[in-house]
Amino acid sequence: MGSPVPQGPPEDTPNAKIVSARAFFHLARRPDHHGFLMASRTGAKYFCVTTTGAVRPEDYNKFLEGSPFYTIEELRQRVPLVYYKALQVFKRRSTLKISLVEGYKLPFTRNYRPTNVQKCKGVNKYIDKELGKCFIRPSASPTAALVFIVRKPNGGLWVYINYRAPNEIMIKNRYLIL
Repeated sequence: MGSPVPQGPPEDTPNAKIVSARAFFHLARRPDHHGFLMASRTGAKYFCVTTTGAVRPEDYNKFLEGSPFYTIEELRQRVPLVYYKALQVFKRRSTLKISLVEGYKLPFTRNYRPTNVQKCKGVNKYIDKELGKCFIRPSASPTAALVFIVRKPNGGLWVYINYRAPNEIMIKNRYLIL
C-alpha cells in the first residue's frame, strides 16, 4: 500500500505569475512579498533580480552601527604572533589596470525605482567603509553596477554589487601568484 494521491498542488507551492513591470514594483514594495524577475535578452545572458520586502528598519540600524574598527596595535593583541607580518598586507595600496575588450560598449543601467533614505545611508556607509580600507577608490567611469541590499538571516544587511555586466567585457589577465 502506498500513500494516497494528493488532490491538488502542495500548500507550499509559490504563487507564480507573469506581471507587468509596474505591477512587479508595486508587489516588491509589500512587506510580505518575495519576488523574482528573469528577463530574456537576445544575444545576452538572462537578467535576474530577486526582491524582498523583508528588510526591516532595525536591519538598517544594525548595518549602520557597523563592526568595530581596529588599529594595527589592537589587531596585534588579537592575533597570534605568526600572523603579525600579514597584518601589514591590509594597509598596502595597490593599483590595478582593468582592460576592456575593444569595440564593446560599456553597460549602462538606470535606477528604475526611487530609493529611501535608509537605503541611501546604508549604501553610503558601505562605500565609505570600502574607501577607508582602500578596497575601492573614486572613479570617473561612465558606467555603473547594480547594487542590491539583502537582509541577513540574523538581522543586518549584505550589500551585493552586481559586476557581471562589466566583467563580461573585461580582459581576464591571469598571473601566477608567487
